[in-house]
Amino acid sequence: MVTMMETKRTILHAAHSLFLEKGYERVTLREIAERSGVAKGGIFHHFDTKEKLFAEVISEISGLMDRWLEISVQPEAPVSETIRRMFESVASMSEEHFARFPKGVGGIEHYALLFDALRMFPELAGAFFQSYAGILARMREIVDVGKIRGELKEDLDPEVLAFMIGSLIEGASLIAALDPSVDLQEMMSKLFEMTWDGIGA
Repeated sequence: MVTMMETKRTILHAAHSLFLEKGYERVTLREIAERSGVAKGGIFHHFDTKEKLFAEVISEISGLMDRWLEISVQPEAPVSETIRRMFESVASMSEEHFARFPKGVGGIEHYALLFDALRMFPELAGAFFQSYAGILARMREIVDVGKIRGELKEDLDPEVLAFMIGSLIEGASLIAALDPSVDLQEMMSKLFEMTWDGIGA
């Protein structure tokens, strides 16, 4: 027997796929019902409106950043390994994430969907940036630990370094989405090596 949670997950996945393929505004609840195999009444049982369904999809995307941090950070590991995982796990996570969706849907559609959310729903934008701010704060803590352990140069500004690492990772991911010839895994490895050469003690 299919549980309510499984039905909800099916609806979310169908909606996420359609939002990626067509954008928020062009997707109808009828299409979500057809894609998911759940009647419109069943969708309304879980989500009062398309906006609330969209908000949960965006929340799932924000959750990917939290999962990325969990995968990357091992408290007892050298800071160099933590930062390496920050860079290198992005490519494998992206590949795993987009494997769930129809062929041809990838990074460009992912960013377009996020920009839809930021443009149309200020409350979603606020929640998303709050989540991102939390990640930057955690990264600053990692830098502080690295300095205390003597693994990072003493004169590094934790706030600036955390922002730089985040910008490199997000920027490389966006460029790879725009240019399929970029090998994201290889590029992330090289970006880590160059970054560590400049910040390692």
